[in-house]
Amino acid sequence: MKKLFTLCGAMLLHGGQARSSVEVLNFQPCAQNAVITMLKDGALQKNVDIDLYIPGEQPKVKLTTDETGAVRLPTLKPAGYCLRAWVGFELEANICLAVSNEKEMPSSFTVNLAATSAHLFEVSVQAAESRPPSAHVKEFSGVVRDPTGTAIPRAVIAVGPVGDRKESHAKKVTSDESGRFSLGLKRGVYTALFEAPGFQTRVLVFELSSSGSSENLQIKMDIGECSE
Repeated sequence: MKKLFTLCGAMLLHGGQARSSVEVLNFQPCAQNAVITMLKDGALQKNVDIDLYIPGEQPKVKLTTDETGAVRLPTLKPAGYCLRAWVGFELEANICLAVSNEKEMPSSFTVNLAATSAHLFEVSVQAAESRPPSAHVKEFSGVVRDPTGTAIPRAVIAVGPVGDRKESHAKKVTSDESGRFSLGLKRGVYTALFEAPGFQTRVLVFELSSSGSSENLQIKMDIGECSE
């Protein structure tokens, strides 16, 4: 999968800093040598890569599901473990288990793979780019605001040609204390991604032309988690 010129959630715009968050893990009781079965839309998934690790540490064991979509865990020291399963950059699943030597604990688990947030975000960007530009302007400049109209300072904005995800082709700018931004660009059609802590990423496809509007762009960002 090509690198996005933005990274959301686990990723931020290239050159930015990841936001810290506190994750509450739910550990399910588990017997030794439990069997994990991976599904997607009810279908068994073979050749799924799985990392087995103790939270905060590097992966201890790498596993792969067999032809039946299952994998048996090795004998482990009783402790809390997490498993991260993935198929490329498109599908992922997570489960955390409290492994015990007690025999009465559950020994079989089914985990459903789902689209990664990065993949969902890429799909949303592609959908926006498949439609005609929503703004036609002479210059890429404007103000970033929240739903109440309050300016959002230090919003990070990445701009690149439509369909181009190469980091080297992207330009970035940060809104000032009044939420204002401006970036010199050549004529053409671009995708702009606006990102700020505590707000959903805003995707804007726009055309820069001599016949475009002279009005500043008014960018509203909705409150919520960053969406990839």
